[in-house]
Amino acid sequence: MNPRTIAIGDIHGCSAALDALLEAFQPSSEDTIVTLGDYINRGPDSRGVIDKLIELKDRCRLVPLRGNHEEMCASAEPRPPGRQGASRRPKGSGSDSRGRRVAEL
Repeated sequence: MNPRTIAIGDIHGCSAALDALLEAFQPSSEDTIVTLGDYINRGPDSRGVIDKLIELKDRCRLVPLRGNHEEMCASAEPRPPGRQGASRRPKGSGSDSRGRRVAEL
């Protein structure tokens, strides 16, 4: 079988859909899978998607690209120890989905 390059985009926490795709094309060690970011959020199983991608890197050549959802998580401020709930930022200190600063309204 010839090596393939397969692109997968916008998984958004849908591990069942990712499983179905992987089952359909059965990647081999000769294949390259390029994932186009947006692995998390929206769907019911972001953790399952990440776990599946970690497993996948042992089955084929995986080229994971970071999407805007991963960028938002990477740039999130950590919560102080012991604090529960969502992190709060002062007005005007956030960014929009394209990473641009959001002006105070």
